[in-house]
Amino acid sequence: MNKSGVLITVLPLALLTGCSASSAPSVSAPSTASSAAASASVPSGPTTSAPSRSIPAATSSQESGTIPFGATYKDSADNLDITLSPLEAYTPSEYAAATPIAGGKFRKFTVTVVNTGDTSFDSSGLYFQATAGTQEVQPVIDVESNVGVSDASILPGRTLKWVEAFPVLIGQPLTVELQSLSNFDAPTPTWDGTVQ
Repeated sequence: MNKSGVLITVLPLALLTGCSASSAPSVSAPSTASSAAASASVPSGPTTSAPSRSIPAATSSQESGTIPFGATYKDSADNLDITLSPLEAYTPSEYAAATPIAGGKFRKFTVTVVNTGDTSFDSSGLYFQATAGTQEVQPVIDVESNVGVSDASILPGRTLKWVEAFPVLIGQPLTVELQSLSNFDAPTPTWDGTVQ
């Protein structure tokens, strides 16, 4: 192998070695008091999206290392607090990019990211992968309903919220993994619950 071949092989390994993760993240369960306070501060009024009914919280197994929907994941490596709300019923708009599952429905959740660090964070570095039951499912992109990927910068001390949606099977688990393009060695937080 010539020198350029060795360089091409060694350079990516050297770069990845410097990407090792720092401290371990933690998870906090949703607080009913803080949820009630947050609900009280939200003004009631007309919304631009179609109304949705709330679905009971998904059940989850703490032994599996997963996070229940509604709980917060504390990412100390990126200085983020990330919450996926409980699942809600959702119907994609006419022009949404949504791939249904035979016999399935759609559910949405609100992603809340709080930047607890002292530098801006680019939310486009976060993306979700999911499985419904035993099959991989694709996220819904629905511009009309404001559902889909976020690409905003989150300033220090600020919060960003957006909505994601996936096809689901009622009575089956929905498992949602958060991937980070900014830290490949970071643990993969996984929210999981049986869809009601």
